[in-house]
Amino acid sequence: MKGEGFYRGLFRIINEHLMGMKFLSVVSSRAHSLTRFANSQIHQNVSEKETKITVLATEDNKIALVSSNDLTLSGMKLLREKLESMLKQAAPLEYEFSLPVPSMGYPLENVSESVLKSSAEDRAKVFDDILRSAGDDVKVFGYMSTEVYEKSVISSGGMFTYETTSSAGFNLVAIKGDGSGYVSGASSSVENLGYSEKVLRAVEFAKKSVNPVEIDPGNYTVILGPEAVAELFFYFTYVATNGYAHEMKMSPSNRYLNQKIGPD
Repeated sequence: MKGEGFYRGLFRIINEHLMGMKFLSVVSSRAHSLTRFANSQIHQNVSEKETKITVLATEDNKIALVSSNDLTLSGMKLLREKLESMLKQAAPLEYEFSLPVPSMGYPLENVSESVLKSSAEDRAKVFDDILRSAGDDVKVFGYMSTEVYEKSVISSGGMFTYETTSSAGFNLVAIKGDGSGYVSGASSSVENLGYSEKVLRAVEFAKKSVNPVEIDPGNYTVILGPEAVAELFFYFTYVATNGYAHEMKMSPSNRYLNQKIGPD
């Protein structure tokens, strides 16, 4: 975790290199670790760290958006050159555009120690717990991951915000013969994932779905599990309320805005 001081230093550097431009930038860092398992055995451990800056600049009611992973001084210089070039070639927007009013806020820090200090060995211990919950007659497939995420919003108008959060999650498929069950979980900490009881639910589904039978075509009432409902809501919010997709006229919101789309 880089910490608030790192991003306050970037505030100065970014404003120095983009002096004279009206801009809004988001700088983010993520440290992500993942353990995959299949056939009830761990087969992969992956860890990666990434820092990214995205800058939106505006001039004469035109906008340009550039992203980069290079936060060096030369990277900042190149980023400015790209923004200036794109603004020259961009067409003015059909509506009046302005950057958000600058605001300042207290740093938001919500990081769990169990995620911050998580290692491959810690995730292996979780996997051992999963195996004990699943039993010897069921094979498990899936992954467990942890992530620490930092984000800072910096603007030419003096805006500075900083927040850091942690997350832990897992996906699991339990297989018994030709039957299967699926569960997933997410939390801000490893200890609150509740994976043991969720694994039991996946095992129960797998055992109940052994030897499936065909049914006649027709109308049936289907009761969705929590994971299926969550997936539907996630897809809806990503597609239908995505501001970028709306601006690019690729979102359902362009066609159905202000119309009722759900049942009575």
